[in-house]
Amino acid sequence: MPSKTTRIAVTQAEPEWLDLAAGVVKTCNLIAEAPHNGAKLIAVPDCWILGYPGWIWSRFLDVELHVAYIKNPITLDSKAYVCDKLWQPTMYVSLQVVGM
Repeated sequence: MPSKTTRIAVTQAEPEWLDLAAGVVKTCNLIAEAPHNGAKLIAVPDCWILGYPGWIWSRFLDVELHVAYIKNPITLDSKAYVCDKLWQPTMYVSLQVVGM
């Protein structure tokens, strides 16, 4: 019986830290590149677009970082932008978005 192979792309890149617009553009570019490399599924990490706010676990309240994170909220418009730009009937995208 022949085997069926599905190529999966996993995002392993530096996010555009705390910059929503640049993060959305980079996400769109990475996802758009995946099918050209044969991927049928691309997995994007949790908290990818702004970068994971790891500082909340490693130091006391850092007002500057929190304010920068809060000023770049992921909204339905930014999620819709990614979906509209990248919809392809032959590929699946797993993109988890966490917003404040």
